[in-house]
Amino acid sequence: MEINLNLDPKIKYIVAVSGGLDSMVLLDLLRISNFNFVVVHFNHHQRASAINDETLVSNYCQSFNINYQIINLKHFSGNFQDSARLQRINHLIKVAKEHNTSFILTAHHLNDHLETIIMNQLNNKSLKAKSGLQPTQVIKDYVFIKPLLNFSKNELSAYATLNNIPFNHDETNDDTTYLRNHIRHNFVSNLTTNEQQHYLSLAQQFFKHFQTLRNNTTKLINNNAITLSTFNQQTSEQQSDIIAYFFETSHTVPKALYIQEIIKQLSSNKPNIVFPISNTYQLIKAYDCLKLIPLLNNEAILEYYFENNLINTDLSFNELCYNSLELPLMIRKRKNGDILHFNFGSKKLKDFLIDKKVPLTKRDHLNIVVDANDTIIFIPNLYKNLTLGNNNKLFLRIIGE
Repeated sequence: MEINLNLDPKIKYIVAVSGGLDSMVLLDLLRISNFNFVVVHFNHHQRASAINDETLVSNYCQSFNINYQIINLKHFSGNFQDSARLQRINHLIKVAKEHNTSFILTAHHLNDHLETIIMNQLNNKSLKAKSGLQPTQVIKDYVFIKPLLNFSKNELSAYATLNNIPFNHDETNDDTTYLRNHIRHNFVSNLTTNEQQHYLSLAQQFFKHFQTLRNNTTKLINNNAITLSTFNQQTSEQQSDIIAYFFETSHTVPKALYIQEIIKQLSSNKPNIVFPISNTYQLIKAYDCLKLIPLLNNEAILEYYFENNLINTDLSFNELCYNSLELPLMIRKRKNGDILHFNFGSKKLKDFLIDKKVPLTKRDHLNIVVDANDTIIFIPNLYKNLTLGNNNKLFLRIIGE
């Protein structure tokens, strides 16, 4: 069988190769077609067999005199999949920059596309997410291309068998306790051709609808800002896409629950609100203006979630209990008159810091988390407000301290 990559032979590509079937097929196709490319392999060190993948990719590249790099990634806390994906993207961009190219290849195929469509529909994700994977995606001005997206896993497997392509099997892909693996083994693998086409057509409809929304969004936003009066005139779908656009502009994956929380807070009577977006940007409501602005260097970022099963075992997050909170939560420095609340009563922050023997030089640099009523709820490594109730849980951490 023939697999045409439809790539430009004049362009230099960076290609991510895991050592699995899909990426080894892509690597072989690039080699026999004499494309100009550099291989990048990531070793996550999360399983004993990871060294076998590294050895396979290294030996293959050495056998054919292919330029390659092995990148060892650090252990991740929290949501491993999301963290690993972001680190891979950043490293691929770094390698592309080193080789003076803007084009990066990954081996995602048709089954990956179907899995993503179905999984994001089950999770009620955004229109863009429900449309699955796209053949090309621009991230930080770099073009990520999926040349195998129209080919099924069976087609790639047949090609590998016919051409004796070596590859390894990642045993973690067999663990159906993960939603994607469950969908892969118990659903996508059993779809008929007509059923596959149904989901692909549905994804195209979602993407067309998303493009309409996004075109409107780019017309409404000027210089990373929009007036609240204009924002409030939009449909709920359009409002969600406007906020998602701000996230994507700051190179951050938008989270549906946080987007809805932002929209809810924008309708409040509070004239000034700050929403953390990433470690480099924040979204500001200032009277009738909503604007994305860059953060100053070394400014701390507050990240918080409510009842989030993905991070409630991540020790980098701090757990607080509460009955009700006035959102949003914000970070500020200390000020005169600050009061801390305890089960036994209240105490001035100044006296508390003296009792804790916090050096005077550090007191004005403390990051203090407060709610919209300016009630102090958390000071890292020093104080946690235990008077808020026990009905609900909040998980928070401060990035960039």
